[in-house]
Amino acid sequence: MSSALGGPFYRLWSASLASNLADGLLAAAAPLLALRLTDDPFAVSAITAASFLPWLLFAIASGGLVDRHDRRRVMGTANTVRFLVAASVGTLVATHHLPLWALVAAVFALGSMETAFDGGAQALVPAVAPPSHRDAANSRFQAGEMVMQGFVAVPIGAALFALSEPLPFALSALTFAGSAALALTLPSAAARARAADRPTTAPTSAPDAPTPVPRQGFVHELVEGARFLWHHATLRPLWIFSTLSATALTFGQGALIVYVVDGLGIPQGAVGAFTALAAVGGLVGAAIVGPVRRRFGRATSMVGSELFTGPALILLGLVPAGLGGRVVGCVAFALAAMFVMIWNTNAMTVRQSLIPAELLGRVNGTWRTVGWGLTPVATLLGGLVARAGLRLPLLIGGALSVAVVLVMGARVHRALTAAESTVSGDAGSEGTPAEPVGPAAEAVAVSTLDV
Repeated sequence: MSSALGGPFYRLWSASLASNLADGLLAAAAPLLALRLTDDPFAVSAITAASFLPWLLFAIASGGLVDRHDRRRVMGTANTVRFLVAASVGTLVATHHLPLWALVAAVFALGSMETAFDGGAQALVPAVAPPSHRDAANSRFQAGEMVMQGFVAVPIGAALFALSEPLPFALSALTFAGSAALALTLPSAAARARAADRPTTAPTSAPDAPTPVPRQGFVHELVEGARFLWHHATLRPLWIFSTLSATALTFGQGALIVYVVDGLGIPQGAVGAFTALAAVGGLVGAAIVGPVRRRFGRATSMVGSELFTGPALILLGLVPAGLGGRVVGCVAFALAAMFVMIWNTNAMTVRQSLIPAELLGRVNGTWRTVGWGLTPVATLLGGLVARAGLRLPLLIGGALSVAVVLVMGARVHRALTAAESTVSGDAGSEGTPAEPVGPAAEAVAVSTLDV
């Protein structure tokens, strides 16, 4: 399987891993730095809001850029900018000249560039991974993100910050630079959708001298991506289902850390170990996604994984305080992450197989704009409900997640079943490149829910 994926895939994956490492370092260090600058909880929460807001504002536009331009250069440019921003923050921290507003602005800028880098990375996966190994490729991406941000980056970032406040920002800057360099080494054939998929020239009487045809306007191209998603018989119900489910699950976790500490009695110093269980569950999910899909089929494994995610959250919200409750709560949390990973990996493969290569960035951008844009709202609502009872968000969010499955699960199952031959086929009949680039091509001759 490794040889089938080939060198281009592993360079893309390495660039993504390095970027996730840098993201995790900043996710640990930025809130800690904000606490050093102010004791206002609302001001500190602005850091989280600033990290999610770009997905609401720029995800669709970033998708348009990814589809218009060389995807390697989009990724390289985005992380070069992030290198400069992180390095500037580190310098200002070292010289004690960083005001809170500048930190918030920096987090917003970093998040804005993340929409471009992540959009480019997802759009490149079909170009460097053969269809028969796309589930494996997506599970590597999902598991790698969980490991880097859940196991590696956050504890390292917090430890480095305690040692010297500028250190995590400096290391993240260097990691962003390395990620940008790796992205630029990807084969040129992977840079964009195939020329045949993008009519940019028109035939003339002289075949060797094509006449360029002006592109459609940028806004028109963005609308084209949204229109494709809305009118697709499989993707639209999948998108609505995924968005509603993810919103319910995000609401359920709106006050999770407070519940873990005050409700379950887990010491603050052990909260990191508790949240790391999500990474453990995610790794298990990544390991079993292939066998589960082969045993039950893609449609059943996806809808079934979502059906069990809600009860896992409900179980977490019902466990009593005490050692036994903590153990059961930890298991429930890991199970929820495992089921989410099964959904995410399959959902990524479905999108990559059904979305034409030249639309992949824009459609993914539209998908994420709505889903991720609702994340801050759902989180705040969960926090407000938690004032009436710390267990309520988990119970309500889990119940809402189950309700989404009961209302839409059958329709989504039918849509996925109807599209299974296309998703599992040897070629991207809906426009996805059938052949990977570089060394992987020789071997062929022998993807919280993701929103």
